[in-house]
Amino acid sequence: MAAQTDVTLTNNDNSRVFLFRGVSFKNRKNQQTIAIPLVNTTSANTVLFRFFGQQRTVTFQFALFDDDTDVSNGTSGTAIKTVPAQIQWLLDSVFTDNYDVSYLLAQGRNFSSPITGVIEDIDIDDKAGAGTVVLGTLTFREGRIGAL
Repeated sequence: MAAQTDVTLTNNDNSRVFLFRGVSFKNRKNQQTIAIPLVNTTSANTVLFRFFGQQRTVTFQFALFDDDTDVSNGTSGTAIKTVPAQIQWLLDSVFTDNYDVSYLLAQGRNFSSPITGVIEDIDIDDKAGAGTVVLGTLTFREGRIGAL
C-alpha cells in the first residue's frame, strides 16, 4: 500500500511535479514591526510601527518511500519510484538551478488554493542503511519573483 500524497510541488518553468508523502507541516506567517520604547514607561506604551507586508514561510518534513509510487505524477519520461531516483528527480529536475523560477505548492489542509513562491532550502537526510525510507526537509517562501 502506498503512502498518501500530502503536498504537491510543481515547477512553473518546466511543469515538473513532485508528490510529497509522510509530511509534517509547519505554516508560518508573520508581519514585522519596529518597536520604539518610550523612556520611563511600561512595555504597554511601546510604539509599534509596521512598514512591511506579511510574509509566509512554509517548512515541512517529508519521507521518501520505496513503495512503487511515481512521485513525478507522470511528468517524467520514466516513472520515478526508487528512493535514489526520487532524490535525483527532486534535486535536479524539480528544484533546478534557474534563479527566476517559481513553484506552485498545494496542500489542502493549510491553503484553500495552491500558493506560489520559491524553494529556499531542501535538506535530505540520507543516513547509511536507510534504503527504503529517507527523510528530508523543505523550506518554501510564498511570493512572486521580482523582475530584474
